[in-house]
Amino acid sequence: MSPAVEPKPMEVSFEFPSRVWDLYHNSLELDHWFVRYFGKWPFYASILKNKQIPHSLRPQGSNLCRGFNEFYMATQYIEAGYEVLLYYRSRKENGDHRSYDIAKRLLKGHPEGIILIGRRGESPDLLVFKGDQFRFVECKAKDEDYTSTQLPNFRQIDQILNSGAYGEPLSDPSRTDLFPELTKPDHLRWIHTVRLVEKH
Repeated sequence: MSPAVEPKPMEVSFEFPSRVWDLYHNSLELDHWFVRYFGKWPFYASILKNKQIPHSLRPQGSNLCRGFNEFYMATQYIEAGYEVLLYYRSRKENGDHRSYDIAKRLLKGHPEGIILIGRRGESPDLLVFKGDQFRFVECKAKDEDYTSTQLPNFRQIDQILNSGAYGEPLSDPSRTDLFPELTKPDHLRWIHTVRLVEKH
């Protein structure tokens, strides 16, 4: 008897122009996004305390330039009329508890076991929502692997959310590029992965 197949996130590709990555790496595109989307999650001033993204507070001499996949996809969901949380996994993450408080509300006041950070495995990068409906989105580069703890943690999250207390995952049949249908039994229902592909 063959072992049961563990469900995994559905994966979709999302193209971005190569010039956008170049601008982001030079700190220009993130500044533009902050001007355009300021006051909408995740473009709050508290994010600027994070030294892993390219802005003036980045450690001097550092080539560290993270966060592109997450911020770029956040702009795409915002443009489509949705709200997006990044750095929502604890009250202390980024020094601002408000995104955690929103996540706690969406998760019925019981985020423990759902939004985790640290050795036990991190939750997906984005929590996309509209009203009380939501979906988790993991953002990866084209060939980036999952960490050893991510897939087991994603399965645990999905199992909890399938209890029936959370309704149906957020979806939009007119934007399957942002919300692929999660109906196959071998895929997770509440989480999908976006792989960003550079378009030259």
